[in-house]
Amino acid sequence: MRIAVTGATGLLGNNITRQAIDRGYQVVGISRNASNAKALEGLDVEKLDADITQWDSLDALTGSLDAVIHSAAHIHIGWSQRAEGIHTNQSGTLNAIRLAQKHQARLIHVSTVNTLAIGSKTNPADEQTPGDGQVPCTYVVSKRAAEQCVHQAIAKGLDAVLVYPGFMLGPWDWKPSSGRMIQDLRNGAPPLAPSGGCSICDPRDVATAILVEARDVAPAQHWELLGTKLKTVYSNNIRNNFGFLNRATPETTGARDKLFVQEGRKVFKEVVPMVSQLIAEQMERFELAATDIRRLWLHQANAGMNRLIAGRVLGHEASED
Repeated sequence: MRIAVTGATGLLGNNITRQAIDRGYQVVGISRNASNAKALEGLDVEKLDADITQWDSLDALTGSLDAVIHSAAHIHIGWSQRAEGIHTNQSGTLNAIRLAQKHQARLIHVSTVNTLAIGSKTNPADEQTPGDGQVPCTYVVSKRAAEQCVHQAIAKGLDAVLVYPGFMLGPWDWKPSSGRMIQDLRNGAPPLAPSGGCSICDPRDVATAILVEARDVAPAQHWELLGTKLKTVYSNNIRNNFGFLNRATPETTGARDKLFVQEGRKVFKEVVPMVSQLIAEQMERFELAATDIRRLWLHQANAGMNRLIAGRVLGHEASED
C-alpha cells in the first residue's frame, strides 16, 4: 500500500508516517522542507518538498497512490492570521482533493472536533448535531472552510473519510506545537487554569484510527461513534503496594511488595469473562448481532486473551481479517 501524508513533519503527520512505515506501507512524506527535516531523518520514507497551497509542487508526485492523508494545516488559536489561515487550509485541502482524484485514491481529511457543535454531558455532539457554540477564532473558521470543500467533493463522488481529533499531546512534536505549553511549564512559566475544558487525545491513537481507514474497512465519510462505556475492577491479582511512593525507603528497597505484582493466570480468568460481557452488553444495547461485527480492537498484551475474548463475542474463532 502506498500513501501520501501531507504535513509529515508535524505532530500528527509524523506519528502517522512512523506507524505506516511500521505496517510496511510505502510512504510519501510531504512537507515544505521534507528533504532536510529532522522529523523524517533515518526513516524509510520518500520525501517530497511541496507547498500544499501550490498544486504544481504536489503534481510532481509520480506513481500510484492508495490513499492521501491530509494532516497539514495552518494552526492558530486566536483572532489574527485569519486570511492566511483560511487561504492555507482551504487551498491546501482543495489540492489534497485534487491529488486524491488524480490518483483515484481515498482521501482521509484530518478535521478537528472544533468544527462540530458543542454538546452536553447528557447529549454529546456528533457530526450531525445542529447548532454551534464554538468560538469563531481563526482555527475554527479556517478548518470549517476546509471541511466544506471535502463535503462538496464527496457530493460529487469523491471517496473520502473525515476524522475529528481533539487537542493532541504526545511524542514526535518536533516544532513543538501543543507540546510547547509543557515546555513552558518545565521552564518555569506560571500555570494558568482558565474556565472550560477540552478533549485531549494521544496522536498515536489518532494515527492508528486514521490508518484503519482502508477501503475495505472504513465507511464512507466518517465513523459513527455509537457509545462508550467504562468499567473499573480492582483486583489483588494485579497490584502494587504503593511502591512508587515508598520503594525508596532504605530498609525495604527491592522488597517484592514494592514492585508490580501480577498473578497472570488469575488475571486471565478475571479479564476474559469481564471484557466479553462488557462488549456483549454494548452490542445488546445497540441491537448489534455478532454478524454485524467486522473488526475488534482489543488493547491487551496477551494474544491468547484477545483470541478468547473475540471468540466469545463472535461465537467463533476470529480470523486475522
